[in-house]
Amino acid sequence: MPLKYALMNALLRNATGEAFCRRRNWLERFKKKPAFQFEYKHEDQCYLLHDGQRTIHFARPNRSPYFADGITTRLNRLWHTYVGPHYQLPPNAVVVDCGANIGEFALAAHDRGAEVFAFEPDPVEFAALRMNASERIKPLNFALWNTEAILQFHSANQTGDSGVFPSGRQAETMRVNAVRLDECITPWLRNRRIALLKLEAEGAEPEVLEGAAKLLDRIDAIAADLGPERGAERATTVVPVAQLLIANGFEISHFDAVRCTFLFTRTPSAAV
Repeated sequence: MPLKYALMNALLRNATGEAFCRRRNWLERFKKKPAFQFEYKHEDQCYLLHDGQRTIHFARPNRSPYFADGITTRLNRLWHTYVGPHYQLPPNAVVVDCGANIGEFALAAHDRGAEVFAFEPDPVEFAALRMNASERIKPLNFALWNTEAILQFHSANQTGDSGVFPSGRQAETMRVNAVRLDECITPWLRNRRIALLKLEAEGAEPEVLEGAAKLLDRIDAIAADLGPERGAERATTVVPVAQLLIANGFEISHFDAVRCTFLFTRTPSAAV
């Protein structure tokens, strides 16, 4: 690692709150990016980044490097990781974001004209999601599951391992409310279809899809992170998810090998 980056990492290590923001702002000036300004909002215990064009709230300092090239660039990269370069949302699309975190994917969908229902069970991340939401992004503080329940949730967002299955790493355990997607969202949908379901459930993707069973024929595409995240054994959910979706009229139309994300779209014969 070059010396200057090692010094930057040392300067930011363990810094939080206003101390993190002061140091990060100094580094941005050092890198000749004076438009980048970080703030800490005490009342919300949340960070705010202005990049000169737009703002975003985030819950944890270690997330800030994702925005090194600007907020919109980060959102577009995330969108293409999940969806690929070719899938286009129809006008006034409905998008469901499962595992929304602070709402980056929801914001990317909003930038493309969608109305978004964003589900995030972790209360810390949800606080940032709620602040990032707009009139067309509805934040929902629930886990998605195959039944309505109260679940043990293991919050380990510093390492990206939060979920209902213990990862074997240190995590804060809490209880969260879980709902079925098909029962929760149907009253808001009325007769509309879901153009895209983004699915990032840290290994619980099969259970989320089971809880969407009554809606599957009204979903046009599903973008899913199916990497090795299920439980301490770090199992993938590629096989059960692919089997379920192919049996319900979907096919794989995009794959990102770096993050193990798949885009499933309706086969022509299954399209409505």
